[in-house]
Amino acid sequence: MRIKRCFLIEKKNPDILIDFSIDKGHIFNKKSNIKLDRLSLTGSFNNGKHKGPENSVLLIKGKMSSIGSSRLIPSSFDNRKF
Repeated sequence: MRIKRCFLIEKKNPDILIDFSIDKGHIFNKKSNIKLDRLSLTGSFNNGKHKGPENSVLLIKGKMSSIGSSRLIPSSFDNRKF
């Protein structure tokens, strides 16, 4: 069998840019029985210049939430990059 032409196709990751928001959401952990209510936040995700995990950015801007009768108002997490 002869192969006259062989083409290599380079696979590239796509650009991923996601903006999201949650308003009046909740998270419940069955194991610890803790529920986070009235969760409100906005955020974004992008996979960076090289389109991979090594330079991806997740940005979360928290607004407010509550656990039981306590209200949580984030201050140290505003505009923090992980």
